[in-house]
Amino acid sequence: GELNLLDQICTRAGYPSTIHTRRQYLTGEARELGDNFPEMAILRDTVFLFKVMMAPSSDQLPEVRRWRAVDAGLKWRLDTKTATKYVVDGFSRELFVEKANGHEK
Repeated sequence: GELNLLDQICTRAGYPSTIHTRRQYLTGEARELGDNFPEMAILRDTVFLFKVMMAPSSDQLPEVRRWRAVDAGLKWRLDTKTATKYVVDGFSRELFVEKANGHEK
């Protein structure tokens, strides 16, 4: 769904829209879209953090401690092995979203 939305935005706004560039827009590795539509990254991070916090076990959450606001900032990148999966770091660790059928990054 995200890549289709990005394709529509890119088409309307005149940005390149290959599958690779759309993935880079989603991670922020290509900044053009995020610089002009910063709310996209904010919404992406908010939805992701909500899904992380819905983990069925507290073992999957960051440990309980005093976190600084900067620690909550998410860093997105494409997985170098697949170039189709996303890796998200925050709270000094890699974060995962639990899927109904098992663990997924």
